[in-house]
Amino acid sequence: MSSLGVVFYEAVSGLNRRRLPELSPTLSERPDLDSLLQVNRIILRTCQPEVERRYQSAAV
Repeated sequence: MSSLGVVFYEAVSGLNRRRLPELSPTLSERPDLDSLLQVNRIILRTCQPEVERRYQSAAV
């Protein structure tokens, strides 16, 4: 699991890294839900246990 991905998860979700990939129970109440779900997909890919399934670079 990527350390940066875990830090990103904690910063965005406000949850402890041990709860990954759990989402905040209040997430559905947020007006920016769609954006947060997009960020969550990035976090999940960044935190893949298999290195080859993670992003290979920061290039878009």
